Amino acid sequence: MKKVLFVVPNLKMGGIQRVTSVIANELNQVLDVDMLAYDSSNIFYDVKINSLYGLNKLEYYRFLFGKVIRKTSYSLFKKTINPKFVYHSLINRVSILHHKNKYDTIVLIASSLLISSELKKLFDDVKIISWTHNSADTYFNNYFKREGYYLYDALKSSDNIIALTESDKLKYGRYNPNTIHIFNPLTIHNNKISTLENKVISFVGRISIEHKGIDYLCEVVSMLPEDWKVSVAGNGSENEMKRFKALMNHYGVKDRFILRGQLKDEELKNHFSNSSIYVMTSRWEGFGLVITEAMSFGLPIVAFNQTGSVEILANGEFGILIKNGDTRAMAKEINQLIEDFDYRRKYSEKSLIRVKDFQKENIVSKWLNII
Repeated sequence: MKKVLFVVPNLKMGGIQRVTSVIANELNQVLDVDMLAYDSSNIFYDVKINSLYGLNKLEYYRFLFGKVIRKTSYSLFKKTINPKFVYHSLINRVSILHHKNKYDTIVLIASSLLISSELKKLFDDVKIISWTHNSADTYFNNYFKREGYYLYDALKSSDNIIALTESDKLKYGRYNPNTIHIFNPLTIHNNKISTLENKVISFVGRISIEHKGIDYLCEVVSMLPEDWKVSVAGNGSENEMKRFKALMNHYGVKDRFILRGQLKDEELKNHFSNSSIYVMTSRWEGFGLVITEAMSFGLPIVAFNQTGSVEILANGEFGILIKNGDTRAMAKEINQLIEDFDYRRKYSEKSLIRVKDFQKENIVSKWLNII
């Protein structure tokens, strides 16, 4: 039986963590799957795998120290620290685990993909898969802007890159021809369909003002009927929550939001099924897992145009795409859905058709083909 190690920053609430736990759990039914989280505390998702490892305190503090040095070096001297220094503890821990367990494949997720080239130097006989969870543009121009050269080297050295959209498959393919496109799977088991009758719009995601476009969301809500509420499933840092409340006050929409905090399982299902519209205001998304979840409840989707929503909605065939940041256009479309039940039902039916393409079984089979 093949042995696989997934390397992920943590298993706290988030799209990356959610889909990683689902894929790892499914693969563990036919493979021997372990997982290494830099931070293995505060686990939000259920993982049913062979072993879950974490960095010990000394290793984790060494990792955090490396991040501080990295940030300081760039802010003071505009110099980028080699990820080998920042991720020394992680590289060492992966090496120890490999010598103990003899992995056939290691899957690097999020920031851990920066250690791909170092791992290939240590053990060339192991297949290294870099699983990207955001667009190439976001990785190179935002998340890993400082590490551009090292990111390129890491992608080039990987045996395979997994991209979430066809457009990103082409972009990552410039650095590595062994790039394949695999959707994230639907991660929610659901037999509930919305009646589309409740005056509730749902939103799911981490409260990150810039990334998730929470400022846009507040502005959009100010242009909707006052008897419609926006139910928000998600949480954020203390600072981000303060900014969120300030934005609600600024736009005069504090009473229009229902803040539910982090939800999972039945609470999350009720959140979706009691809504009539789903809105995504993210400035960027590698995929947008929550869109597929909302679709499984038959919710009409209204989203800003970015790589994730374009892929899931098939350029607007299965949902309403709005020019990124055009809050007036988004409010106009949502108001049309609010005013016209048949219009809601039309897009509800489109959602239920499209969501079939994200069934877990089909996606897991593609994973098995490359592992």
